[in-house]
Amino acid sequence: MTWVEGTYNKRIDSIKTPAKKAEIENTKKEVIRELKKHIKNLDAIIAFQNHIVEAKMGVVKKLNTVKQIGTFIRTKNGFKVTDAEGYVAIDRVSGGAVKLVDRMEFSFNNFTAVKAWDR
Repeated sequence: MTWVEGTYNKRIDSIKTPAKKAEIENTKKEVIRELKKHIKNLDAIIAFQNHIVEAKMGVVKKLNTVKQIGTFIRTKNGFKVTDAEGYVAIDRVSGGAVKLVDRMEFSFNNFTAVKAWDR
């Protein structure tokens, strides 16, 4: 709720007319009231999302242990072996695909790898 209040307070502080300030203040109160009604649902959704991420990372970690070909990343001193940034599972019947991405590995490699413009 702190983020919502802070966002609305900044907006209220930037407005000059008392009528508009009162209107925004009423909107802020209404939004906070609605959020409070759904706080249990929001907590459950966030917990569910965290469980999904944990399950996905369990699959990615297991796939990392059975990989046949190493993954390399360019560094200043050559190449370094690293875990894969993720995997793609393809459904041959429907043609659909599911990506399992290790966001931490992906972000780390994205920020630390030597780029073409760094060479």
